[in-house]
Amino acid sequence: MALSCVAVIGQQNNPLFFKTAVSDPTLALQHAVFSSLDVIEEKVLANGKSPTADRDMFLGLLFPSDEHRLYGYVTSTNIKFVLVVGDPNIADRKIRELFKTLHDFYIKLVCNPFYTAGAAIESRRFDEAVTSLMASTTQTTSAPSSAVISNASTAQQQTNF
Repeated sequence: MALSCVAVIGQQNNPLFFKTAVSDPTLALQHAVFSSLDVIEEKVLANGKSPTADRDMFLGLLFPSDEHRLYGYVTSTNIKFVLVVGDPNIADRKIRELFKTLHDFYIKLVCNPFYTAGAAIESRRFDEAVTSLMASTTQTTSAPSSAVISNASTAQQQTNF
């Protein structure tokens, strides 16, 4: 599985963090991510999910494009995570694990007293953690699914924000 892009979008649909793989064109991925925000809003409203309701935060496949598939996740504070994946045969449970790890990274960032909630994410450690997460998915393309999860968990345990 090749993770092409990781985006964190704020409560007002403002970009907080955007990271792409080196080989992917950033502008096309930004357009795809921001187009997916409408789909996220529709899914949240269609399921009667409010930002504070107890719910499954994983929204699943938002939409497939020619080269990528976009997946969504909304936190209880209405922060949106969007993953752009290049592998069309990826299992939802792998994507759920990536979102869980990314959410844990975000929680550690927000717990930092020097981070202002809703501000652009400029933390070097958060960036390094996401880069490590992206690299772990690229390296385990032919490995069993548990390798992706264990690499993500290892990256999560080693990261302190």
